Amino acid sequence: MPAPTSLITMRPTPSFAEPGDPPTPVVLLLAHTDLPKPPRQGLLMHEDLEDFVGSGPRPTVSFALPASADPTLPPVDSTLPAHTYPPPPPIMPDFKPKPSNMHGAIEDWTGWEAREAKQIKERIEFLANALLDTTKSWSEQDQSNLETVHKMFHLKKTKAAHAKAQSAVATAVATRALESLPQRSSPRTRSKAQRANRLHLAHALCCFKRCTCEASKTIGMDLDPSSSNETARPQRKRTANEHTPDKYRAISNPQRGELDSARQAVREAQHANLSLAAEADAARAALAAAQAANIEQTNRLLAMQAELIEKSRAIADMQHHEGQMEAQFISDQGKLDTLFQQYSGIFQQINDAQQLLMERNAEINRLQDTLALKTDEIAQLRANNRIQAQKTPQKHATPRRSKRLNMSPLANSGVRTIEIPLDPIPMAEAPEPAPSTSRPIISASPALAELLNSDVDTLDDMLSRFQQLCVGGKTVVDVVRGKPQKGGAAKKGSGSAELKKDKSINALINFAHRRLRHFTCMNYNVTFVYELYLHTPAPEALVSATEAGVDPPADLFQWDYSSGYLTSRFNRLMIEKIVDKVLEDEEDAEVFASVGADREFLTNAMKDKLKDWRGGWNKFQPKYQPAAGRIETKAEAHARALQKLNQHQLEMRSLASKDRKLDDRRETAALTIEVKIAEGTALDIKRWERIADVIQRLGVAGMSSEEEADVTVDGGKVRLYKIKLCLWREPSIANILGFVDAQTLLRKANQPGPKPAPRVRNAGHGPGVAPAPRGLPRSLYNNEWLKGQTPAFVETLQISKEAFELFVAATDRMNL
Repeated sequence: MPAPTSLITMRPTPSFAEPGDPPTPVVLLLAHTDLPKPPRQGLLMHEDLEDFVGSGPRPTVSFALPASADPTLPPVDSTLPAHTYPPPPPIMPDFKPKPSNMHGAIEDWTGWEAREAKQIKERIEFLANALLDTTKSWSEQDQSNLETVHKMFHLKKTKAAHAKAQSAVATAVATRALESLPQRSSPRTRSKAQRANRLHLAHALCCFKRCTCEASKTIGMDLDPSSSNETARPQRKRTANEHTPDKYRAISNPQRGELDSARQAVREAQHANLSLAAEADAARAALAAAQAANIEQTNRLLAMQAELIEKSRAIADMQHHEGQMEAQFISDQGKLDTLFQQYSGIFQQINDAQQLLMERNAEINRLQDTLALKTDEIAQLRANNRIQAQKTPQKHATPRRSKRLNMSPLANSGVRTIEIPLDPIPMAEAPEPAPSTSRPIISASPALAELLNSDVDTLDDMLSRFQQLCVGGKTVVDVVRGKPQKGGAAKKGSGSAELKKDKSINALINFAHRRLRHFTCMNYNVTFVYELYLHTPAPEALVSATEAGVDPPADLFQWDYSSGYLTSRFNRLMIEKIVDKVLEDEEDAEVFASVGADREFLTNAMKDKLKDWRGGWNKFQPKYQPAAGRIETKAEAHARALQKLNQHQLEMRSLASKDRKLDDRRETAALTIEVKIAEGTALDIKRWERIADVIQRLGVAGMSSEEEADVTVDGGKVRLYKIKLCLWREPSIANILGFVDAQTLLRKANQPGPKPAPRVRNAGHGPGVAPAPRGLPRSLYNNEWLKGQTPAFVETLQISKEAFELFVAATDRMNL
């Protein structure tokens, strides 16, 4: 009879009725799968045994499994991925009917050898390798896995021993029943009592088998299922009415005692089965906890792998950015090389220019030496001429009136005036003031009338008109004429003379600052005051020693530019030395004493100057550059401060140039008005009065900017000024001021000294950058420029509502 197929596909099922070696305990355990069991997680997690499929996805866990040492066990499928958990879904078992009697006789369980114990040991070792870590000692193993292995081994041993005990009890009961019945010789000799006794024993045996079968279902083993014609053992002969129920009677007391013993054994087996089931449940719970811990560890591993991937991506991005930075650095290095080559070329050009400048300076020095020699010769000739003139008697001629008349600019100025083809637009004039009965400020005397070869009435009329024009009329013209100084250079006492006349506080402060600057530059060996911005401060050790009471050397002149420079004893001693130098000058001391300026006044003025110099020095110190994220070098700080200083000096020169230009135009207008008054041309007087009014209203801010330039004319260089017109100013004002400048050239042509440089107006020179002044009449602003500005900006100009008109063309009255 062939062996029946297993309920689990591809696994043989043992048959105890066949001859041969008995199966291993694990195979015996796997063979009893015909009893219904609730679906739960497998107790052992290894790859060669099928497992129940749980609900929901579970992560994959990798662990090592050793190869099976038992050649009788089925090999592990090599197509599956090694060392993975959970394993792939198992093949669902093929539930086929199983023969009832497949456990064999009782004799098959007696006589086990050491080989079966070895197989059990190898199976337990295989299970231990699947759950335990072979790289660790026994004390370091996971306690839950150890308990699982122990309980599994105890469960297998207990089930096998319990099955053997039940088989032994059944065998004893059957043997006793057979022995109690005598062998019948024939059916006729069998008595009714014997038949009843045999039936009672058979019924007791059936009851015992039924009890043991129910107990076996509880522990998962079918020791002796109900017999049938197909599964009946061959050595036992069955009768036709074997399974037919029949009436029976109570058996004797010895038989009842044996039956009670059998029942007691069944109850003990049931209790043992319950305890084993509890232990199995505890083992399953421990295994579930181990699986949960394994899943948690797997989740952590997956999180670490995800973090590792993110870090790898970040490192890749950083490497890519580093490559871009390196490429940018190489590109910048190439640009720096190109700039360095350009710098080398420019540096060579600068060297050539410096060499040429040195040659020009040498030529200038030579010419200056020649000029000095010629000047000495001229002085010598003049001295000789003066000595010769003193030796020769002189004849003084009687002065003529014409000579005296030429000295008056009003009567005969000798200046030719230009024709202006413009007439002033009439304006609503204010009512004339009542004539004053007081004596005029300027009046003619008979001596003045005789000197000017005129009468007193004519001179009084002319002077009254001049007084009305200059101080009492509609137009106020401030004329400040510079007095020429003898020798061409200002003397030391020129400022003191002005201070004696003007004793205001501003004049005193200006004079004190001027004298302090003079002595400071002289003792600090500098030419210009801004050179003190580059002054090397006193060493910290010297300043500390001075603070401790040690006076610095008498001939030392330095400044302490530290944070406490105003309260520094070192600076206080330096200021005292400068003030002493000023007061040692007798004339300066007399001037300061005359106006009540004491030593404290000069000390405070010197502290004010020290604040300015220290502020300029601070601009040349390295600053933090937020854009570059670093502190600039000394060279960068020097270049930055020098650029600001040059810009400031340029602005100051431009402002001074505008101020000189305004003074020249005012003086030209005033002198021209004097000439026109002397000539008696009323129309020209009105024109120049309106021009003087325009100049006065514009002020310094209304003067155009100028840019110096050198042009070559006939092989020589000529200095000229390129005019940059104001965009905000009325365009026709440029023509009006052009007439004034032309008159200035005519006026200065007859005066000694250098002639003014030509001034060129051209649109290509660019516009001026000075801001528009406020409070001017609307007629002085450019209408097109005002239209291009925002209303808010136009409001800030505070345009005057005064009705002020300029000029209109007067070509019919031009002298052609």
